[in-house]
Amino acid sequence: MRRGERRRAAFAPPAAWASEAAPAAFEEFENMPRRFLLVIVLLLCGPALAHDYEKGGIHIADPWTPAPIGMAKVMAGYFEIISMKETPDRLVGARSAQADRVELHGHSEVDGVMRMRPVEAVEINPFGGAELEPGGLHLMIMGLTQKVEAGDRIPVTLIFEQAGEIEIKLTVKPRE
Repeated sequence: MRRGERRRAAFAPPAAWASEAAPAAFEEFENMPRRFLLVIVLLLCGPALAHDYEKGGIHIADPWTPAPIGMAKVMAGYFEIISMKETPDRLVGARSAQADRVELHGHSEVDGVMRMRPVEAVEINPFGGAELEPGGLHLMIMGLTQKVEAGDRIPVTLIFEQAGEIEIKLTVKPRE
């Protein structure tokens, strides 16, 4: 008895179930281990494909930046911070080898006008998070040292008070 035949014999249905459809069902069963393995691999690779990062109980999801306009040497960085820790943390800074300076910024209203301003830190509550998004908190990446285009990935090091440094890459998305 060959290998495939042994497997089919081990999982043979009762004689009452025998029909023309039975062999097709067993072929599906034989492919199940490969399909199961594929699903596991895709689940494990999902965060890597989505460009998510994790360290010290801090998860960084979907880091991105819009492509700079023309030859601009400034751009903003956005992502979601998710804490899986029982203690608070703070994002206290950032740096990039491709920029002279990276600052944490927020928006506030002054005399009826929204203005961008530097912030000291981004507070991260236990099992909470923060959203760095357009019109809110964000990274301000200044003094770009090379041309940046849609599709590029900009390396940035995020500095957390407790979790330490987390290396991420901001995906440069085309402007809409």
